Parts: sequence; C-alpha cells; structure tokens
Amino acid sequence: SFSMRYRIVRPNKTSLPVLSNVIIKKDEAGELAEVSGTIQDYSEQFRADLLERTNLELQKEKELALQMTKQHEEFLASMSHEIRTPMNTIVGLSNLFAKTTVLNEKQQEYIQAIQTNSQRLLGIINDVLDYTNLDVEIFEPNCIEFNTKEIVHSLVKSFKSEANKKGVEFESFIDDSVPEIVYGDVMRISHILSNLLSNSVKFTQSGKIVLSLELAVNEDNSNVLFKVIDTGIGIPEDKKEKIFETFVQLNSSTTNKISGTGLGLPISKKIVELLGGTILLNSWEGIGTEFVITIPISIPIKEVHPKTEVVSLVNSNAYRILLVEDNAFNQMVAIETLESWNENLFIEKAENGEEAIEKLRESDYDIILMDIQMPVMDGHQATIKIRNEFELPKSKTPILAVTAHAFKEEIDKCFKNGMDDYISKPYEGDELISKILRLVGHKKHIQVLSNTQQKQILESESQDTAELVIEIVNTQAIIDFTKGKPDRIQKMVSMFLNDTPNEIAKLKRHFLEGEAQLLRTLAHSFKPKFTYLGMPQLSELAKTIEHRANEGKLDEETSMLIEELAIEVEKAYEELSNFLETI
Repeated sequence: SFSMRYRIVRPNKTSLPVLSNVIIKKDEAGELAEVSGTIQDYSEQFRADLLERTNLELQKEKELALQMTKQHEEFLASMSHEIRTPMNTIVGLSNLFAKTTVLNEKQQEYIQAIQTNSQRLLGIINDVLDYTNLDVEIFEPNCIEFNTKEIVHSLVKSFKSEANKKGVEFESFIDDSVPEIVYGDVMRISHILSNLLSNSVKFTQSGKIVLSLELAVNEDNSNVLFKVIDTGIGIPEDKKEKIFETFVQLNSSTTNKISGTGLGLPISKKIVELLGGTILLNSWEGIGTEFVITIPISIPIKEVHPKTEVVSLVNSNAYRILLVEDNAFNQMVAIETLESWNENLFIEKAENGEEAIEKLRESDYDIILMDIQMPVMDGHQATIKIRNEFELPKSKTPILAVTAHAFKEEIDKCFKNGMDDYISKPYEGDELISKILRLVGHKKHIQVLSNTQQKQILESESQDTAELVIEIVNTQAIIDFTKGKPDRIQKMVSMFLNDTPNEIAKLKRHFLEGEAQLLRTLAHSFKPKFTYLGMPQLSELAKTIEHRANEGKLDEETSMLIEELAIEVEKAYEELSNFLETI
C-alpha cells in the first residue's frame, strides 16, 4: 500500500488538494489480483502543512537575522574599541602637552590643529557609530550645561580659515535673546552644525557663509534656532528630499569633484529628530542654501542672590587608585592626567582583571579604574568577582568602567555587572576627575562650597557630630551641577522635595488606570531630575518603567518597579532633607 498527495483539476480550472491511499493485493502466484483505495479532501491539512512550512522558514530566517545582527554588533563593538583606543592616546597626550609645556605661537597653532582635528575625527567616529545604532534605539542624549558663545567660537575657528582660503567670508551672529549658558547635548549639536558647515564650505565658491543663533520661547519649552546659510551652488527642487537619504550625493560636476560618503545630512536629520527638534531646508539652485535647526534646550536657573565665594575643585586626600589597563599608552595618559590634577595620588597598575583581584586582596583602594577589554580576565569578569567574592568594605570599592565601547548595551552591561559609573575613551581630564570625585564619596573630598561653609563642615566633623550617611543620593553630583552655589542647591532640592510626592502618586494612578502613554511621559520626565540630584540608579529605574509603558506592558513587573521607585524616593527625601541642613 502507499499514499499519494496530488491535485485534481476541476472543469472550472480550480484545483482540489487530495490524499489518495492505495492498497494492492496479489494472488498466490504473485500476480496482481485487486487494487482498492480511497480519495479524500486534503485542503485543511494542506493549508496546515503549508502554514507549518512557512513558520519554519520564517523561524529560520529570524534566527539567521538575529545571528547576523549579533555579528554586526560584535564587529561594531570591536571596531569602536580598536579606533577609540589610539584616539584616547592622541586626544589625551595632546591635551596634556598643551597644559604642561610652554609653547611658542607656531607650536600653539600646531597643537590646536591636532586637538581640533582629533575632535573632528572623533566626531566622525561617533557619527558612523550613531548611524549604525539610530534605528535600534541605542542613541542616548548626553545633556550638560554649555556656553553658546564658546560653541560658536569653536565652529568659527574650525571652518573660517578653510572658507577664507577660497575667498568666502565666514560670519557668525548670536541674537541678544540667546542665554550665554544653556543645557543640552552640546556634542551632538556640534556634530550637526559641523556637518552642515562642512557642506557649506565644500559647495560655496564665492560669497559668504553665516552661522546664527536665535531663541524661540513659548509656554511649553525653549528652543534654540541654529541657522547655517551659504551662497553656494544651491539644491535643485527635485533633489531636496533625496539629500537626506543615506549615501546619496547630488549628481553634479561640482559634487563629483568632492569625495564623501553622503552620511552627514541623513545622520544630522536623524539626530535632530531624536533630540526632539526639527531641521528645515530652504535652497535655490545657483543662489544658496539655508538650514534651520530647532533644538529644545533648558535654561539654567539664574542667580538672583549675591555671588558666593567659590573655591576650586581641589583634592585634599592622597587617594589610592588602582588603574586596570593593559595598553601602555592608555596607562600613561591616565596617570599623567591624574597626576596633573593631584601630585599626591598613589596609583598602582594592573594589566588585567586577574592582577587587579590579586592587588585588591593585598591592599585597599579608594577607587578602581577598570578597562573592559583585556587579556586573561576582562573588566566585567573582574568586577563580578570583586562584588561577589570579597567581603566588605572591599566588595563595595567604587569601580569606574573606562571603556572604548560606546554602545548602550555595553554600558548597560557595566551597570548590570556592578560597576558604579563609566567613562568612554577618549575622555577629557576634567570629566575623569569629576567622575572620580563623585564616586569616592562625601567624606573623601572638599566640596565646591564657600570658604565659610567648608570651615563649618570641617569643624562639625572635628567635633564628632553625626555624619551624613549617603545611601541613595550622591550629594557631590548636586554640588557639581549647581557649581556649589547654596541658593541653587536650596532651590533645586526644595523643588524636588515639594513636587515629587505628587508625581509619584500620579505615576501610580496612571498605572492603575491603564494610561500607558501618560505613565511613559511622566517616567521619562523623572530621568534627568534623578540624574541632576545624584541618583543615576533611580534614573535607570525610571527609564525601565518608561520603556515598559511604551511597549504597553502594564503588568505585575511594571507595578513592582513603580513600587520600588516609590520606596527608593522615600529614602531619598530623608537624605536630601538632611543634606539641606548642612548647606
């Protein structure tokens, strides 16, 4: 007997899938004696079989896509590390050279050119990595206070000479309404403007280029309008949309003379949108081009009280630092950077995680600067061992990840494995010092406060008064953000104490009422607030709640996360109230 699957074609040309079971009987002589069988409709089973085959094929395609994505991410992570490691040396040593050596005018010009082009190359590296990650939501804004005049001056300095060599004037203008100090992602803004100005210089053969800043304020927010205007070749009407497509350049005799990948404008547009802004193009062929970039910014609270005398950020302790780094040049950069800040440091080196663990067994350290990618034992493995296998207080030694990987997954992995913070190579010396001071803690450094307040704190500690125990809040982060100004500290902390209880109650109510988008928006608003007030761990918790709400996951796990946030915030209230009493 046997079975067959085939189709029967009907007179109307439609077909019917059938299953035929055939039984063959033979006589004693082995000759064919009887043939019988059945034919049955196979349509339902046929559809089920087809669906199963389709699902298997889709599953295989999905697994292959995931495998390719993983390989892609691993390649980019490796590339990032390989590029950033030598860049760390170039940027670090050029900065140290400029600070520690008396240079003549020509030497200063050379070193400034090295620094400017190093930063530009780093910007290109960041842009390429951003391009690969923008569509998978790895992009994270990095907002800080910055000086609008300084960013314009820096951009003019970078592009004016090149424009002038072509006989093109380069002008800049800042409207009086624009505050000198604003809060935003200055690195991303610089990259966007650099891309646009680079294009203007390339495609403008005569006339001028103008960079201008204006302020637009409404009831909801404040925006800075950056305008880049040139008298270049312009863009034909039918090409305007295409210039924002990746790897696309205009097909003209002028552009054919200029090399490039065509990534600048697409990346700029995507980053502007991710920063919550817009980019508008106006262009007329043969006349010129205007880009108007609108970026949301915050304006820091202005001081209305008399200025307080502020001391410089100077360390009064001989910190013991364990530097875990296998690259000799990066060791040199780190040591020179640290010693240029404080000559009294005790710095010990380890070339891999295994050496770091042995040294920690033998000695105590105030902080560990931990590289990630190392032979024998990497930074992640070493951190996990320190956190799990050592006893207090060594198991709680602050660990700062010093990583050449710029990916969000890698950064999340650092925190997951027990690291307290991270800094990306190449880093600026001031950024490294600031992070060290924040992690070392309240008792290990002089706060950026007035001389009188410092004296009061030191006197109170010498009299064995009760110490401020920090569990949730890193008060040094508040001091750093407010420049140590008591009035700003009082205002910012008081606002948090007054507003947050109601906001936490709203968060719970949005969850109970199933208002996912309102929950997402409110959780999103918590992130910068927690960061400014020295609670990055709560910022990450709020971020997780935001992501779950964005995915519509109003489940038990989200409820537990909200409850955990509420409990941690309650602890923060008490610590912040005690902190205000010391100001």
